[in-house]
Amino acid sequence: MVQIRNSSVKKSIKFIGDNRLDDAARLLEKVIRNNPNELQAINLLGQIHMKEARYTEAIKLLEKSIKLETKDAAIRFKLGYAYEKSKDYAKAIEQYNKSLDYAPNNAHVLDALGRCHAQDERA
Repeated sequence: MVQIRNSSVKKSIKFIGDNRLDDAARLLEKVIRNNPNELQAINLLGQIHMKEARYTEAIKLLEKSIKLETKDAAIRFKLGYAYEKSKDYAKAIEQYNKSLDYAPNNAHVLDALGRCHAQDERA
């Protein structure tokens, strides 16, 4: 389990739980302005963008997360999902494969890879 040290990030998690996504996003943006490498805030804001189907913004944040934490299978999975939803199947497949490097045999990743390969063949 990841320990949350930043009180604003903790508060944003509560906002997300209460479905107050706009409040959470504003708070996380402030955290990131003050600390551009705050990984938890970057990831949470990326997840909010994904929930809101704002995949381009989510990809930018998750790409930044990958630069900060290159071996995180969960971040790579989320980035792959954002690419998949953006219909960039080649990049989704790349991220899903990298996710498997750090979490082999993950059923969710394997399922996502199957979906993307099927879509990529149709394109």
